[in-house]
Amino acid sequence: MSSARVRAGHQTGCGGIADARIDIEAALAYEFVDATPADPRDQELADFCVTYVRAGIELELTALFGALPPVRVTLHQILAHQVDSNESINRNAGRAAVQQALRASGLGHTLPSPGVSYKVIPPRPS
Repeated sequence: MSSARVRAGHQTGCGGIADARIDIEAALAYEFVDATPADPRDQELADFCVTYVRAGIELELTALFGALPPVRVTLHQILAHQVDSNESINRNAGRAAVQQALRASGLGHTLPSPGVSYKVIPPRPS
């Protein structure tokens, strides 16, 4: 199952902004794969964002399933923003990506109401 690109926060607000897009698939044990493109402009900031998006993904999966389930989560996209990236908004983006992926797969009826607000960003027409 895949999430759409989700955005947590607002660029004009003081809370920050973050994006995430993930795939979740069955695995023998929990596994996290960082498949985000390298960022030659600021890899340190990109790594920071990945760390906290991953934390949010793992928090949400643990909250929903009681422990990390046997799945492979592949992170495909983040938003590394010099001013608006922070720990909490990236964690929220990770949590929202999990919620959105589960809802998109048809499992949304079993989820509690989202504890994190997010916006689905549709792909741009090519």
